[in-house]
Amino acid sequence: MRSDPNDGHYWTGGNDIATENTFTWVSGAAWNVPTSMWGPTQPDNRDNQDCIWIRSAPTIDIDDGWCSYQIDFICEYV
Repeated sequence: MRSDPNDGHYWTGGNDIATENTFTWVSGAAWNVPTSMWGPTQPDNRDNQDCIWIRSAPTIDIDDGWCSYQIDFICEYV
């Protein structure tokens, strides 16, 4: 059973949809985020998790999650 991550989770636009464990931004640019930002034991690709979200609880870190979740997102204004 998957829990509802809506509280404190935000999509980043990073994913490994094209190639497993090769993370890129939606634009295709390389994912240059320090590995220290990943949560403990992440990324784990559990049940084909491909999209990257920021978790704000209990600590701030990033995690791979199921792309089908409908949660808020963070975007960059260029």
